[in-house]
Amino acid sequence: MKLKYFSPLFFLLLCSCSDESTIGPTFTDTNPVDVELRIKNESGFVLNNIKITNRNLVKNYGNILKNKESDYKSFSKADTYFGVQFIVSNYLFEYVPDKTDDLMKEGFYSISIYRVDTARQTFTFLLEEEN
Repeated sequence: MKLKYFSPLFFLLLCSCSDESTIGPTFTDTNPVDVELRIKNESGFVLNNIKITNRNLVKNYGNILKNKESDYKSFSKADTYFGVQFIVSNYLFEYVPDKTDDLMKEGFYSISIYRVDTARQTFTFLLEEEN
């Protein structure tokens, strides 16, 4: 008689077990090509309210002290062109690029900003892929 009650319970227990290797991922990245960008301040000034624009997406990197760098921020399918904007000594510095259709390959990149000239309101920057 006890065996009669044991069989259905044993059957339910076996049915509730599953192999974890057959469970698929619960998250799928809809933008698998991620470009990670950071800012390196190689100028003699604090860069205030620095922003990078790419594909109409603006990311604010905040303030970056002299000879410091920001954390990486992620862009999906980033174009090879991007806008740069920041403030130094109450002057707005801005680079607005010509549009291209080229995409950056997935990876980590640094945008180094140097030669900030407040008299001429010019600056130089360089995009480098990190290894």
